[in-house]
Amino acid sequence: VGLERWSLLARAFVNTAVHFQRLAGRIISHLDFGGGWPSHLIDDPATEEVLVKVYKYAKSRLVGLTGITMEPGKSTSERAGSTLMRVQNIRETKGGRRMAIVDGSVAEMAALCAHVHPLFWLHDGQWKPLRAGTDSVGGRTCMEWDYMHKAVELPAEMADGDFIAVLNTGAYSMSISYGFGDGSARTATVL
Repeated sequence: VGLERWSLLARAFVNTAVHFQRLAGRIISHLDFGGGWPSHLIDDPATEEVLVKVYKYAKSRLVGLTGITMEPGKSTSERAGSTLMRVQNIRETKGGRRMAIVDGSVAEMAALCAHVHPLFWLHDGQWKPLRAGTDSVGGRTCMEWDYMHKAVELPAEMADGDFIAVLNTGAYSMSISYGFGDGSARTATVL
């Protein structure tokens, strides 16, 4: 959700806790803000500043607060996996936009639509990041949510047979893959 939006949601959570405290007639001493942190936000220097502000806000609103829990969640395993895909076809869509259809799908990475993952393209032996744009990378199934990314710039040189890597698929992606729509038998996977 990004730091700014998370900060607003965290403040709303604190405000809700204040109401619960008043309605229950009990002092709240501990808040658990949950997990789901993407690894790139853990590395962002702005994250600490946001967390400190939220902590101070919570302490000012809940005078009996003695502790806060921040679960690391997926940030601990997200970078443990990347998924390599081959471009099967480049299509022109309405308005001059392009779509790369790849041999991967949401069947292998079920949480792609919920979490943006960095994409890299192998060109001339070098991995290059796909930057923000109006093109998309779609999966091989007919499911309407089968996209690796909906807002990237596909380089003009990208062609059928090229490789695209989806990074940070080690958590909430490969671990919750499913058998529907992948066209193959499922084998056991140990993460």
